[in-house]
Amino acid sequence: MKNDPTAPEDLRRELESSLEEIEKISINQEPRTATVRYNIHPDAVPISSLEPEMFVRLIAEKFSARFDDSEIRPYIPDGVDVSAGQLTRLSLEKQDKARFKGGVLRIGGEDRITPIESMMIGNQNIAVTLSGSTDEAEYLCKRLCIIAWLAAGYDRKWAELRPHVSMVGYTTTTLAQLPFRLRDLLAPVLNDYLTTVVDPDGGIGAQMGYQFIDSELRDEALQQRFSVSSCQSIKLRVNNFDRVSGIAEECVLDFLLFSKTAANRGLVMVTSELPSSKHAKLVEDVIQKLNTQ
Repeated sequence: MKNDPTAPEDLRRELESSLEEIEKISINQEPRTATVRYNIHPDAVPISSLEPEMFVRLIAEKFSARFDDSEIRPYIPDGVDVSAGQLTRLSLEKQDKARFKGGVLRIGGEDRITPIESMMIGNQNIAVTLSGSTDEAEYLCKRLCIIAWLAAGYDRKWAELRPHVSMVGYTTTTLAQLPFRLRDLLAPVLNDYLTTVVDPDGGIGAQMGYQFIDSELRDEALQQRFSVSSCQSIKLRVNNFDRVSGIAEECVLDFLLFSKTAANRGLVMVTSELPSSKHAKLVEDVIQKLNTQ
């Protein structure tokens, strides 16, 4: 079987190894979405010299993804038929980037198939979002660089391109089964208030929402009500400061209820700006810590 120059064996082995490690850590959670953002030097990708038609064809062949024309369509007069390659060329000329949507990432043939949500490649940024781990998204970022060079007529190795990546950002979301209610993450004094004042029959919770104007009807209706309070989300922000540059960055750490039916059942979506392995450890650490309380 002929080797695929856009999917180097060393990168694939590295990915498979990291995925195995994540699976070992992720006891109480499963991956949902992941995003990786590369800040790159313009030398990392040949935006000005790649052949758009070939680039679109390679992206379609390797990932079954299609060009996202939502941002470039306003430049096209109504009724004019334009190919995906021409749209890509126009996008690269007007915006110095090209976006793709849909498709799948295949690892080991059909053994592991990960849906792709979006891909973007430009002269200063590469970004990938998919329904999996940041390791898979980062692997895809690397392959996009290699494919861009191939579309420009050059066979470049990732080791040659790596020095042109200056910074990387991660976002990971997993679906976690907590052994407690999301509400239990609130301060004990607030939880006690909800239990003793808001939730009991005839409590303040039953007086929320629409009420009859007529006092007799209102009192009768209140007797038919009962209340259950739940926590829908806990949104934390972690602020980081660089002592040298003075740059400040606000990072996300969110615990969001998975669905209405999951209220008070511990099923939550956890989002952090961490790579998947560190995110998985954070979630498991939170579960273990609260289990010991």
